[in-house]
Amino acid sequence: MATVMSGCIMATQYNIRDIIFLSAWRDAFFFAWPIAFPTAFFIQPLVQRLVNKLLPKK
Repeated sequence: MATVMSGCIMATQYNIRDIIFLSAWRDAFFFAWPIAFPTAFFIQPLVQRLVNKLLPKK
């Protein structure tokens, strides 16, 4: 998740073929993973419960 987030953020700022893209991507990754990791493990169960209530299994 953090990999995708940082890649998308950097792709809007720099050309992927530029060497600065790799440096900027690394910096964005180190910024994004502390946000993405807790989100994936702590917020996801809450969202899953909400989705299960809204879309019950048949």
